[in-house]
Amino acid sequence: MLIAGVLCLAAAVLLSASALVTLRTRDHSAQDLRWQARRSLVPTQLAAAAMLAAGALLAMAAGWHALPLVLVAAIGAVGTVAIGAWQAGRHAVAQADSAPACSAIAGPVAQGTTPLAEPGDCAGSCGACTLSCN
Repeated sequence: MLIAGVLCLAAAVLLSASALVTLRTRDHSAQDLRWQARRSLVPTQLAAAAMLAAGALLAMAAGWHALPLVLVAAIGAVGTVAIGAWQAGRHAVAQADSAPACSAIAGPVAQGTTPLAEPGDCAGSCGACTLSCN
């Protein structure tokens, strides 16, 4: 059970480190949907890290008697992250569907920067939009 405890603890550390790195990056615009999806996944990552840490402490302290609880903690952590990722993706798709037309947000692009809109956002809204997105 010591190995299971160490593995759970390592996974908890990796999840919480990933969440903290996502929180510390602030150089993305508010219209970057990928960054919004990653940012909305942070609370579920921290919850899963807490579950895994609790499972690790149980595994190290109680030994084989805690095996069912460690399994429940691990399955709960995986399920939490999976549902959180699904909801973050669903939210990002909803935001992308409700985004304004490309010509409304693209505007002139400075040298060395990328336009705010993705090429898929143009969807035939206007002729100038295809030129500004490509």
